[in-house]
Amino acid sequence: MGKHCVRLATNDPKHGGFQLYTVCKDIVVSPIPGSLSFEQVVVLPLAISTASTGLFKKDRLSLPYPTNASKPTGKAVLVWGGSPSVSSSAIQLAAAAGVTVVTVASSHNLQYVKYLGAKYAFNYKSLSAVDDIVSAVKGTDFAGFFDAISTGESSKIWS
Repeated sequence: MGKHCVRLATNDPKHGGFQLYTVCKDIVVSPIPGSLSFEQVVVLPLAISTASTGLFKKDRLSLPYPTNASKPTGKAVLVWGGSPSVSSSAIQLAAAAGVTVVTVASSHNLQYVKYLGAKYAFNYKSLSAVDDIVSAVKGTDFAGFFDAISTGESSKIWS
């Protein structure tokens, strides 16, 4: 078995990802719901883990964890670029944590990101987008900014 199959955490080939059967801890796997195809869910582990890291780690935004019965926390977060997979996951997780989600997206995705749980959604091309965002987070405990796009353009806006 090649070195590319050895999982760094254990150095045991049975934990490698490039084989017919991989041994995993039950906490890192989940059954695929019958209503979804493999092609639809294959992106979820990366999207959810990336969003979770940015939102919940103590050295990141340190938001409260999501629950099935979230209560408003008074916190707000800005998710820049709300419609891609990582952002979509971030919106749902933050909303489930009781955090007010403000996001930007293209005009044809504004309803979609609201459906996901964003309270406020603005067209990122709008000349008033920054002012609209500032107004939306006013009066909240603004937790920070989750930039899921990370382009030169998006970082210029907040630097």
